[in-house]
Amino acid sequence: MDRKLRIAFVWQGIGEKAIYGRWNDGLRGAMSLIEKEHTVTYHEPWDTIDNVDIILYWESPITRRGKDSENYKKIQANPLPKILLFAGGPVHREDCDGFDLFLVESQINEFDFAAIGKPWMRAFGVDTRTMKPEKQPKIFDAVFPATCAGWKRHGLFSRALGSRGVVCGRFQESDPIGFMNARTAGVLVLPELPYEAVNALYNASWCCVNTSSEWGGGQRTTLEAMAAGIPVIVMSDSEKNCEYVRESGAGLIVDPDEEKIREAVEEIKKWSPKERERGIDYVRGKWTHEIYAQNILRGIQSVLELKLSNLNKNIMEEPVIAPTEEVVEEVAAPVEEVTPVVEG
Repeated sequence: MDRKLRIAFVWQGIGEKAIYGRWNDGLRGAMSLIEKEHTVTYHEPWDTIDNVDIILYWESPITRRGKDSENYKKIQANPLPKILLFAGGPVHREDCDGFDLFLVESQINEFDFAAIGKPWMRAFGVDTRTMKPEKQPKIFDAVFPATCAGWKRHGLFSRALGSRGVVCGRFQESDPIGFMNARTAGVLVLPELPYEAVNALYNASWCCVNTSSEWGGGQRTTLEAMAAGIPVIVMSDSEKNCEYVRESGAGLIVDPDEEKIREAVEEIKKWSPKERERGIDYVRGKWTHEIYAQNILRGIQSVLELKLSNLNKNIMEEPVIAPTEEVVEEVAAPVEEVTPVVEG
């Protein structure tokens, strides 16, 4: 990027110190690198946002149809260039209008946006400064860091692992049954932990069992576990997670059945150290926070260059990236081609 940009990052809740203070995932790692080259300010969606070059909005498009719809629509209507960092959920054209580009985490979402004629790029990763192998005794058969929510299927994890499992994450009074079932089954239930402590749990476990459903997300958990050097067992009905396991070989894909999960855990415990650590190089080669930052900047550059090109052509209406095969091919170049920035 030839010039220093002014970037507004929008995330509902980021104004709360408790939320911003514990935000330390791959996206935060990527933004911390971008902050070294550009001016980044952080905003709530209801803030007045102007005098910036571009808006990055981390949200699910389906938010437009829920209780926070007015906040979403305010960003959607902002005339500045905008990129939506897709946070999951169903995709509908009218919920996506007004954005110049969508940064997605999974291949299945590429198809979702292509189907409604919206431009996309892959941009995702985990902070490999925090998520990394450590020498820890194997205390648990499996770990599952995840917010207590129905779509995470903690009950399935609990029936499969019992006292040999550990979960950690944010408890939700509006959806408490997952952690309640876990405690009843003898699973060790821990609250939301600092990322360093989560990494220690990964390393103290033989594997990660990610029971998230199709709508349950969990891709970050899958890649974090791989970065920490442990295999991941994912459910066959969660294509978002199957993609990473299938591509890396760093885990197993099983049906969401407690017996099949138990069998997979026992199989992984027989793997050699080299087999168990397949995910380390996979993440370092494709899904680090450095590569994440590079791809966010590529997305920003593509949007601003197109805006400038359209301006020079005196096109007065809001420009739209045509969903042609050539555009998708250009912006979706494999992330392997991006050279990571290695910190000293």
